[in-house]
Amino acid sequence: MLRRTILSLILAASAAHAGQIVLSGTLTADDDIAWIPFSVPVSGTVSIRTLSYASGGFDPVLSLFDAAGLQPLLASNEDAPGTCGVDNPADISTGLCLDSALSLALPAGAYSLAITESFNYPLGPFLSSGFLMDGAGNFTGGPFLDVTGSQRTGDWVVQLNLPDPPAPEPGSLLLSSAALLALSLRRYRKSV
Repeated sequence: MLRRTILSLILAASAAHAGQIVLSGTLTADDDIAWIPFSVPVSGTVSIRTLSYASGGFDPVLSLFDAAGLQPLLASNEDAPGTCGVDNPADISTGLCLDSALSLALPAGAYSLAITESFNYPLGPFLSSGFLMDGAGNFTGGPFLDVTGSQRTGDWVVQLNLPDPPAPEPGSLLLSSAALLALSLRRYRKSV
């Protein structure tokens, strides 16, 4: 029991510093929107990219707002900048590189990321402005036909790279670990 508790504490501590989050889902129609709320723990550069199109999904658009939607659109991207390559792989069937990417400095806080299909762009600068194809159903004639007329899926994958919080000083980490170990031992002794 004690070993399991310590292992859990070590795993939780290592996970707390992980700066990369990968999420996935599926849209059911061309005009659907996948909303991803997330928090930035400390000010720094946030990188967001889709991994959808290269694996058979639809042609995605990323739109980033603050969580309340009160500030103007922070950033939007349809196709990742640059050429096809490791960071922007080509789809096997079309040869196109149509995944999206954003990279920007953000203050610590809460944000909302919208993933939509190509041509379903934010209508205005605010979240409340809506999106161009709201209520249009399968506007590509598909669902999920890309610019070449290729049938795609409604699947999306997004990778968020968040800035890591500063590492605790070794002395405070050691003190915290010792305190947690003492609590675990005390609880273990009471249960025996």
